[in-house]
Amino acid sequence: MAGEIAVCKYYGVYPNLIIGPNRLGYDLKLNGIEIDVKTTKYVTGFLQAGKNHFPQSGFIYLLVTALDYPDHKMAGWQWSETLIQEHNLKEHGYTNEQTQLRHMDELEELRRR
Repeated sequence: MAGEIAVCKYYGVYPNLIIGPNRLGYDLKLNGIEIDVKTTKYVTGFLQAGKNHFPQSGFIYLLVTALDYPDHKMAGWQWSETLIQEHNLKEHGYTNEQTQLRHMDELEELRRR
């Protein structure tokens, strides 16, 4: 949840504070774009979506790396249609390394539109 709060604070939006399974499927919205925040304590961690996820138009996965809250980094993001593809399917789900992610500046540009 710390990653979700950090992203919401950065963008000045109210977080989805549902505890337990999130039936909405996303953690926050920016200009109609739904964002699912994934957090890892590993600085070099991967962005992962579960095997049960499916591609959705206008849906983003955003990776936050955090060793100790409140220290965190928004490592990058990926469209769900790009992440959720057969060639990205690994043992623990659909996976992108940080080098495959889009830069946070690109999300800022989408937000301004």
